[in-house]
Amino acid sequence: LEYGAPEEVEASGENVSPLFKGGNGSLICSVTTICSPLNGTAAYETAARFKILPVLKVLAYTYSAFLGRTRLNGFVDFHLEQFGMTRIPGENEADSVIRSIKRFRESNDSIDFDMSPEGAKKLNERIKTSPSMFYFSYRYNAVRQYKNTDHYVPSECDFPFLILTSSLMMINEKTDKTGKAIQNECANDGLVNISSASFPDGESHIEFDKNSPVPTGVWNVMPSNVGDHGTPIGLFADRLETRAFYLKHLDILSKIEKRQVIMTSCEPLDFKELMGTHFIEIKD
Repeated sequence: LEYGAPEEVEASGENVSPLFKGGNGSLICSVTTICSPLNGTAAYETAARFKILPVLKVLAYTYSAFLGRTRLNGFVDFHLEQFGMTRIPGENEADSVIRSIKRFRESNDSIDFDMSPEGAKKLNERIKTSPSMFYFSYRYNAVRQYKNTDHYVPSECDFPFLILTSSLMMINEKTDKTGKAIQNECANDGLVNISSASFPDGESHIEFDKNSPVPTGVWNVMPSNVGDHGTPIGLFADRLETRAFYLKHLDILSKIEKRQVIMTSCEPLDFKELMGTHFIEIKD
């Protein structure tokens, strides 16, 4: 919206939508990411290291291709109609399973590619921050340092499967010159490293400080929360705590929008002023 899409303009000519022409950054007030692999994830690298990535891909492709042709489609919808992996409303048959899997496998337009370091890098080269938007990133950490040691354990994982993935991710942990594990590289939520969930490489960023103004065009890295990748969606988590997390952030965003900061100027927003009122009381 901010910088336009030259490839869309070239392909559509005079019929191109104004949304692809650029200069529409003011249509968006803020961008918030939660546990997002902004620079890819060590989980992808770990799967590649143990040579299980091809197996996982085949299982995922086959599962989504066959499920998209059953009555469960819609209940579990992968939104892969463009590859023929899902029955399209109004059509009797989707593409053949083999042909649709082949089409999906040969494309880089998927989360599979975006989660890889290579894919994330290409995505970040194409998508840049807008000087008029607020950016917030939330991270969850399920890893804690084992008492009186240099080792880390996924003690805060509530979802059993993520205990395994978090442990495997730490096998790829980075070390300093003395061989000691770097805590920031070990920290993860079971699927995404905290370092990757903080901000895209090369983008301006600051550690969030409630006593300092919140600028636009810069990634405001929020304090790390305790929990795994499923915590912010309420998976094996307390429902009230999950609700409180979103209501707190929505309260911030609503105040930003009401003041129409990005429509009038790009001056930093005083978060201390925003926090002057209490958040919505949560009742079960």
